[in-house]
Amino acid sequence: MSGVLAGKTVMMTGAGRGMGRAMSIGLARAGAKVAMIDIDEDVLKEAAGLVDQAGGQGAGLPLRADVTDAKAAEDALARAIARFGRVDVLVNDAVVGPERIGPRYLIEPPRFWSFDDRLFKEMLTVNIFGPQLMARTLAPHMIRNGWGGSST
Repeated sequence: MSGVLAGKTVMMTGAGRGMGRAMSIGLARAGAKVAMIDIDEDVLKEAAGLVDQAGGQGAGLPLRADVTDAKAAEDALARAIARFGRVDVLVNDAVVGPERIGPRYLIEPPRFWSFDDRLFKEMLTVNIFGPQLMARTLAPHMIRNGWGGSST
């Protein structure tokens, strides 16, 4: 496949639905291989099929993983390298969004004191710790390959 991103591999978290899914398809259309991470295996497999349609067979690699689990992040990187040889770009799109608060969160915003503690902790862990963990895991590999930051 040719394109502006031909020869590049992108790791996309939250790749199963929403913006992560749309960006994965767009990246594949631009020629990238996409290592697709999501915790929901069913939507991930469906999204990977769409990425393959957009970028050619094998453009998407579905990787079920929890972005808050260091071992899962390391395993996902190892599997992406085994399949594509490298990872050049990380896009952190996995989130626990406001829709989890309730179906009417935009119409009837909940009071902060009414949030379920477990949901709030999950939001903080996935939305803040997850991107840091994924970046920490991938940065050394990307920097060694001349991508993702400065080696100085």
